[in-house]
Amino acid sequence: MVGSPAFDDDLATLLDDHGFQIDAIFPADAPSTAIVSSQGVRLRLERDAAATPVRLHVLTDDRTGSVSLPGGSTLEYRPFTTTYTLPANDATLVVTHDDGRSAVGRAGMRYRDLIPDRWGGR
Repeated sequence: MVGSPAFDDDLATLLDDHGFQIDAIFPADAPSTAIVSSQGVRLRLERDAAATPVRLHVLTDDRTGSVSLPGGSTLEYRPFTTTYTLPANDATLVVTHDDGRSAVGRAGMRYRDLIPDRWGGR
């Protein structure tokens, strides 16, 4: 989901300049949500005045560079051969005990992290 304070302008830019097509848009009278797709990417664009801009990586050999949308989000076109470096993911055995550190979640249920070292701390 990509929130946008400039929904109409972002949608027009994605359609006209970046080859996205509309898969769904609603409500019909005053659209506030659009699902668009291109280059194997599917986005849910929503009208949101308080949205934080996001950076999207689009893998394609048709285009390169970085483009800012009117709402502040950025499309970064990268070749299919782009490599990403991830931190090491060393598996460890972690024993956790209930030390009273928990948080109230949905429906008043209490939650705690049972596997604090999962994914190498990421």
